[in-house]
Amino acid sequence: MPNYVATYGLDDWETSMATLALLTQYSSAEFAIRPFLVKYPEATIAQMLTWSRSEQVDLRRLAS
Repeated sequence: MPNYVATYGLDDWETSMATLALLTQYSSAEFAIRPFLVKYPEATIAQMLTWSRSEQVDLRRLAS
């Protein structure tokens, strides 16, 4: 599922970030975040900084 988001969700950043945040609880999304870092570097890095401070270990893992 994360790869689907990376492939088909690249033009909908907000929905894709929310979806990856949800999916990372059940599956690894670390590779799926990479296309968003390329296309939207500033917004994605800001999102990852927010996730890095989350109380949810899965979001912190995704941010790492």
